[in-house]
Amino acid sequence: MKPIECDCVLLAAGLSSRSSEHKLLREIDGEPLVARSVRNAAVCRRVILVTGHQADAVLTAALASGVSSSKLTPVHNADFENGMFSSVQAGLREVSSRWFFVAPADLPDLHAGIFGDLAARSGDGRRSSEHESGAAAFVPVWNGRRGHPVLIHQSVIDHALSLRSDEGPMRRVLSRFPVEVVETHREEVVLDLDSDEDFERYRSKIADQSESP
Repeated sequence: MKPIECDCVLLAAGLSSRSSEHKLLREIDGEPLVARSVRNAAVCRRVILVTGHQADAVLTAALASGVSSSKLTPVHNADFENGMFSSVQAGLREVSSRWFFVAPADLPDLHAGIFGDLAARSGDGRRSSEHESGAAAFVPVWNGRRGHPVLIHQSVIDHALSLRSDEGPMRRVLSRFPVEVVETHREEVVLDLDSDEDFERYRSKIADQSESP
């Protein structure tokens, strides 16, 4: 698959309060979750990795993805305890593409096809204006649940950065713009790993798949 001409803001700054250890450092198939997520997002032209809690450890783990340093742009959010929207804002300051993705780093299976399907809605990320595509953002929805990654036009950035960090979340910001819901059969867009139980279920799922004929 050819590279998608969109930046991807990958959010990796949270406290992992629902997990007994930092969830992004926990291993899936022998690699840290954050490395898996960075590699998946590397189908985009650039991955803007926003760190916060245990930033050095998260960045070190992310580099295990093998993604080149020219494609990976780390950004530290010193205000990460103020919530996810502060991390979104930190990432937005680095975006240079017309269209860009935003996704948390705790979704393990956001593969290239998911990014590609959404990018195609905006002309593969090449349209110059949200008006040409009819929307300023595209949000994947599985079984009635909004998921990630969200594809957003650069016209949203100035408004998002004009707000305080407590005036999020991004969903509220996008409510001021035309948003297109993209129905998908891909459960992966809502499959995040937050708790110990989530990891156990996911590892069991992988084990079952590997044992299938």
